[in-house]
Amino acid sequence: MTTPRKRNLAAQIAPSTREAMLDFLAATADVIVQNRVLLEVQSNCISRQTKLGSFAEAWANIGVGFGVNFFANLIVLPWFGLQVTPGKAFGIGIIFTAISLVRSYVLRRWFNGLKFGNTEAAR
Repeated sequence: MTTPRKRNLAAQIAPSTREAMLDFLAATADVIVQNRVLLEVQSNCISRQTKLGSFAEAWANIGVGFGVNFFANLIVLPWFGLQVTPGKAFGIGIIFTAISLVRSYVLRRWFNGLKFGNTEAAR
């Protein structure tokens, strides 16, 4: 149920503006439908990643993450009153890298096992 205030706001919008808004919403809906169809086609064409591929991708991701972690430890931890030497930052980075590698690999394999529009997995 619309309140008088809402009716007044709707009445203030010019008919041409309302038509433009409706056209915009219709065009947006068309784009959403087209993107959904495109995603379904892409998911049918993409093959699942092998375990070795998952492992290699995880290591590449972790390597970059380690570099970011190392320098972030040297910069950010002193802001919190923790003095960190490069050796300690390296040790902290190794520990978090091991944790992150396992996490990335497990999540990747779990997501590959899900049936997100993957028709081959659904069969």
